[in-house]
Amino acid sequence: MKKIAFSGTLDPITNGHMWVIQEARAISDEVVVFISENPFKKPQFAAEKRRAIVEQCVAARDWSNVSVILVKGDYTARAAKKSGIDYLIRGIRNTTDFDYENLIQQANVDIVNGAKTIFVMPPRDLGSVSSTFVRALQGPVGWHWAVKNFLPAPAYVAWLLDWLRKDWEALWQYANASADRIADTNYWFEKLVGDTAYGSPLRPYHNHDHLVHGLSEIAVWAANTNASSSEVETLKKAFWFHDAVYQVPQGPISNEEQSAMLWISTQ
Repeated sequence: MKKIAFSGTLDPITNGHMWVIQEARAISDEVVVFISENPFKKPQFAAEKRRAIVEQCVAARDWSNVSVILVKGDYTARAAKKSGIDYLIRGIRNTTDFDYENLIQQANVDIVNGAKTIFVMPPRDLGSVSSTFVRALQGPVGWHWAVKNFLPAPAYVAWLLDWLRKDWEALWQYANASADRIADTNYWFEKLVGDTAYGSPLRPYHNHDHLVHGLSEIAVWAANTNASSSEVETLKKAFWFHDAVYQVPQGPISNEEQSAMLWISTQ
């Protein structure tokens, strides 16, 4: 088979999706991943961001015969057919999946004159993995470690950064901030999550995972105590900066002292 397509919202792309794409690579010369932009859905990531994440996941595995296309205003099965692709590939985890996917497959062929569908069965360890399942894990302390088991690395990093961004914007009250204040806090966000701070690949512990875990702990603590909003705000801001500087070996001024000085410089 020369070409085969895989389609979905991919919000986020999971290890289950990656397995299906790998199966498609095994039976075709070229795989096209169609990402649908459905105006009636409210995904965590915008369509362009989802495409970028999938491209990063594909590149990380060196899958040079896989391309990613964003579909706007059309059915993905019809978009595939227009591109000269006769078959889509879909993963079937259980009988519920089959009933749903079979109905979609019939509509694709009989109603929208689109590509036909090939079904594949994932291995047992991926049988429960879906984007909906993964999104439902978000929230409790340690949620990120659970999610990490089901996502390719670039998708996991993108999810953490998205979560951290939302926490940061709420903390600094972007909705009521001036343009200058937003620009300043944007600078500090990028600095803190960047590769000179918590995003450094050289950090074994004080990294993005550490940030998410600590901020989740603070949120749960606040929800179970009578902590005031000002107390929560102060604690969160302190945690964001507490290990911003991490040098091994430490210089004449400790990492903690340098991190505190960095925090003071934002005031």
